[in-house]
Amino acid sequence: MLSVKFKSKENRSKFPRTGAANFRGKCFTERLGVLAGRDFRRFYAGYAASLLGTAMSSVAIAFALLGDGGTATGLGVVFTANIAAMIALLLFGGALADRLGRRRVMVGADLLRGAAQGVLAAALAAGRPGLWLFVAAAFAVGAGNAFFSPALSGLPVQLVPPARLGDANALLGTAQPAAQVAGPALAGLLIAVTSPALVIAVDAATYVLSALALASLQLHEGATRHPLNRTPASPDGDPSRPAKNASPNQPGGTPLRASTEASALLGPPGHEVAEGLSARASAPPGGRGEPGEAARRQRSREHSLLRDLAEGWAEFTARSWLWPQTVQFTLFNLVTWGPYLVLGPVLADQYLGGARAWGVVLACSGGGAILGGLLALGRRPRRPLLVATLTTLGFALPPLALALRLPLPLVAGAALGQGLGSALGGAFATTVEQRLIPAAALSRVGAVNMVGAFAFGPVAFIAAGPEAAVFGPRAVLAFGAAWSAAMTLAVLAFPAVRRLPWPDPPAPGNEMVDR
Repeated sequence: MLSVKFKSKENRSKFPRTGAANFRGKCFTERLGVLAGRDFRRFYAGYAASLLGTAMSSVAIAFALLGDGGTATGLGVVFTANIAAMIALLLFGGALADRLGRRRVMVGADLLRGAAQGVLAAALAAGRPGLWLFVAAAFAVGAGNAFFSPALSGLPVQLVPPARLGDANALLGTAQPAAQVAGPALAGLLIAVTSPALVIAVDAATYVLSALALASLQLHEGATRHPLNRTPASPDGDPSRPAKNASPNQPGGTPLRASTEASALLGPPGHEVAEGLSARASAPPGGRGEPGEAARRQRSREHSLLRDLAEGWAEFTARSWLWPQTVQFTLFNLVTWGPYLVLGPVLADQYLGGARAWGVVLACSGGGAILGGLLALGRRPRRPLLVATLTTLGFALPPLALALRLPLPLVAGAALGQGLGSALGGAFATTVEQRLIPAAALSRVGAVNMVGAFAFGPVAFIAAGPEAAVFGPRAVLAFGAAWSAAMTLAVLAFPAVRRLPWPDPPAPGNEMVDR
């Protein structure tokens, strides 16, 4: 009798735990099911490889330039050339991606970047190239980034079913932090054994690998939302309640033509524009192959590139849940994150122990982002933008920890929390944009968001030093942390951000062709 009871107790304590573990394992496997798709798996492998190469080459370029007698000023010119090219061309990159097709633009961008890095690697292997070649290569890579990145913002809707978009974005969000953690370490080992030229050549090869992966995709050739088949969202952002006086050609009730004419200077992000899509809307049913190409040619004849940019801007401004976030990050990068990236190493050198301590902080941020991306898998919060905005409170933690002169474990923990929140909230926000913004304008809307994020980056980097000289680095970082928290609360004041529900997948058949 005693043995029976013991066996029953053992069964109650052991098997439920095993069952719970199996259940958790099964759920996690199901969340990774997006990798079962051939197209997404191939693209993800090529994309992750190119990010790893980029993280490696940034270290190699710095050592190659400084090792050949270059200066910190010269290195700053190289980095500035990269950022300047990207900012200058982002809007046009988004417009061309929506006009010509995202995959086509991304393949061209990869080949451009691969060629630039290949030439630089060959020149380094042959001798000691001048600063002008480093600057030219950086400018070409930045130009490639300007065309690749906006196209990437709209590509997932073609790679995976709508219900899997959240998981796809979560995994894509883990690729960059993983590369930023592994890339510099791997580059350091290769440079010690070989030379910076080899590392840069590896980067060139990863761009070619990414281009081959893109070229091999058998896309659905469809972006999921069709503007003429959906009800415009209400001004507070709830798509379940139509806006007053809204019509199919006026998203959210905003007269697109008036918005277009008033904003011809900017080329925004978006997912599909109502006006200018009549050619696609009238294409034969099925949304694949030749009908889409015919629609694209007709649209090209009817619209100029500037008109495309203006239509995208109209899509961007019509959504009161979208533009407040862009403004938030524009000012956040200027006031908080730019000074943190410049002054963080200064304080780390003053009291944390130098470069190794700063490397630990950055590694924890990247590790947190990987964890946040994995946590986003399979999760569908009822109020995704509310959750995503709340996670931005984590951005204030690392600069605040440094301003308070906290010990390294706490600074590293703050960076871990910041990275986790960034990836988690980013996956939710990106999925909402891909679901609610018309697919044919996604790249333009993405371009506007990126221009807002990067436009003041050079200003922030340049101004951080003089600000620290006047007020002290701790005061600058403390103000940046307070500003970051205040901006989060300001965005939460918008009802459209707080109330927007998780968007349901679109009805089958509402597809748009994009090659």
